[in-house]
Amino acid sequence: FLEGVSRPAPGMIIMLGANVLNFGLNWLLIHGNSVAGISFSDVMGAEGAALATTIARWATALIALAYIWFMPSRDRYRVAVPLHLTPAGASVASVIPWAWACSSRPRPSWP
Repeated sequence: FLEGVSRPAPGMIIMLGANVLNFGLNWLLIHGNSVAGISFSDVMGAEGAALATTIARWATALIALAYIWFMPSRDRYRVAVPLHLTPAGASVASVIPWAWACSSRPRPSWP
């Protein structure tokens, strides 16, 4: 999304941070290393790598969503517009704004 709205830098920074976080968590969890004499885990091996990657991916997703939610131009891209469930018999194009281009129906009026 961020690259599509001509904002590649925040996405790049988020991904670089995720890689640093993943590297650090791998170092701690795979081999059971300690920081300042404090051991955070025993040797976990592949399970530690999986846990580190999972934590880094979730952190990436949450930080990216938070950035998109709080970016100054979010209203321009209709980020804050609530999605409504499609009523029975209604087309997807009547509910999802980007589907207008794929539909021959006229643009719906929003409540």
